[in-house]
Amino acid sequence: MVTLKLLKLIAVFCTGLIYSQSMLAQSWSITGNSGTNPAVNFLGTTDSKALVFKTNNNERMRIASSGKVGIGVSAPVQKLDVGGNLNLSSGSSLYMDNHSVFKVDSVNKCVFVGNGAGNFNIEQFNTALGYFAMNSNTTGESNTSVGNNALTYNESGSFNTANGSGSLKFNISGFSNTATGYRSLSNNVYGNQNSAFGDSALYSNLTGSFNTAVGAFALFKGSSSAYNTAIGHRALYSTTSGPNTAVGISALYSNTTGSYNTGIGAFALNYNTSGIHNSASGSWALYFNETGDANSADGYYALHGNESGSYNTATGYWALYNNNSSSYNTAIGAYAGDSYANSGYNTFVGYDADASAGSYTNGSAFGRGSRVTATSQVRIGNSAVSSIGGYAGWTNISDGRVKKNVKEDVVGLEFIKKLRPVTYNLDVRAINQRAQVKEEEGDAELIAQKETITYSGFIAQEVEKAAREIGYDFSGVDAPKNENDLYGLRYAEFVVPLVKAVQELSAANDKKDEQIRNLEIANTKIQKQLDQIKSLNDGFIRFQNENVQSEMSLLGQNIPNPFDNSTLIPFRIPKDCENASLMIVEISTRKVVAVIPVSCGESHIQLDAGTLINGAYSYSLYVNRKLIDTKQMELVR
Repeated sequence: MVTLKLLKLIAVFCTGLIYSQSMLAQSWSITGNSGTNPAVNFLGTTDSKALVFKTNNNERMRIASSGKVGIGVSAPVQKLDVGGNLNLSSGSSLYMDNHSVFKVDSVNKCVFVGNGAGNFNIEQFNTALGYFAMNSNTTGESNTSVGNNALTYNESGSFNTANGSGSLKFNISGFSNTATGYRSLSNNVYGNQNSAFGDSALYSNLTGSFNTAVGAFALFKGSSSAYNTAIGHRALYSTTSGPNTAVGISALYSNTTGSYNTGIGAFALNYNTSGIHNSASGSWALYFNETGDANSADGYYALHGNESGSYNTATGYWALYNNNSSSYNTAIGAYAGDSYANSGYNTFVGYDADASAGSYTNGSAFGRGSRVTATSQVRIGNSAVSSIGGYAGWTNISDGRVKKNVKEDVVGLEFIKKLRPVTYNLDVRAINQRAQVKEEEGDAELIAQKETITYSGFIAQEVEKAAREIGYDFSGVDAPKNENDLYGLRYAEFVVPLVKAVQELSAANDKKDEQIRNLEIANTKIQKQLDQIKSLNDGFIRFQNENVQSEMSLLGQNIPNPFDNSTLIPFRIPKDCENASLMIVEISTRKVVAVIPVSCGESHIQLDAGTLINGAYSYSLYVNRKLIDTKQMELVR
């Protein structure tokens, strides 16, 4: 765009030159082209040929008949075509609408583009692009400013990069700063080696140095803070101290004088003001902490309610969620220690491991749902655990999001029918011998007690054989991995083929139920048809009996009426008639829907509903083109 403006200005300059030279043309002798008169014409042509300027008999400039000007170009295609370099003398500017848009400094080492850009004393190796960019620079060097009012008031600061409207606007002597984004580091005056990326990042910084802010309004209020790193919208928004590290939207948002804190995650350490040496990793972790020190929270909402408690460690979703002012607690696992503002020195490990009240101290709970019910108490497992050891059932991951190659090839009833349920006693000494377990003093009595317990289950080898016989890859068998290893069964896996077997039995039962229902429906339909046939037969016999002696044409009531699929219309026509017909009319529309010819001497017709719609109809008997009678019938499906 700048080049186009430059070319247009040169075109104006050339046009002025032509005009000024033409004023002298009245005393020139024009012989190169015909039809010109020096007394009345400017220097130029009146024909379609170009005006050519030469020196030393070499063409230097050409004005085509179209008005296009070429300098070093014999066939210009633009208003001004230049075949060579353009030069602005030292200290010169290119103007547009009376405003400097392109300027070269006094030593040809700086370029300024934009209205007011670099208007004052210029040093060297600077680049300014934008309205009043680097407007006040005096001795600063190696600066780059891009954007309106970028580095506007810089005087002696060097090695700065400002990219964005208002970025580093008020910097005077600060050096080695990098600001990218609208108003980023806008108020920095003397701070050095800061990096700001985002709308208003490090906006209020005046003298602070060695800060890094990435995100809109990151480190917004800090004026003299140093050694901070903020990544995320409004991260470390209010901080005036350092060093701190915040990653995530509003992380360490309210921090003012707290130092050596690390907040990673949206709203992590959001309300921290003066607390120090805290580490929060996870959205809303240590959200309400204000003055607590040396806390570590790792997980969504971990230590969320802590305000002044210190030296707590929470790892897991909602771990120590309600802890407020107590200290020296450790919770590992989702919801671990989340229920109460517990007293100190407690340890909770496992999902939902917790205390039954908030006043206990020095308690430890291990395992899902485990509960401490008194001070200085240790609990392992929850109330549903019946045994703690190596032979209890195991929980497998079963989340559909982590399963692939899912197939419905589970064998159900066929597999279950092959299993042999048994009761048994364990030979504990045989187990110890195979596993090479040495019996300790006092084990004999424990082993004897264990061997008296009668268990119910299966023999693993038999289960394995049953599955192989039917080609079922059953995951419930844990086969030995070496000669000392033992067979095992994962009894939870048996639920799947058992469910499949129940489904198969249920499907078979449903199929039988469906067959029974279909038989009942068919039987009802047959009975209905038989009843209809009987009704038709009875009605027709009755009509015949009533009119057996008559020699007249008669029309009877259809049977049955109303009807659904078909109906019988009885009538009597003398054998000596010439012609006869039945006319069917839809009553609501008075539309004739059918005219049915009948034979003389015929006694009835069977009318099928066909495409007729539900409603009332009339039917009339005509004999020898004379109306005999009309009656009504109704179709109801």
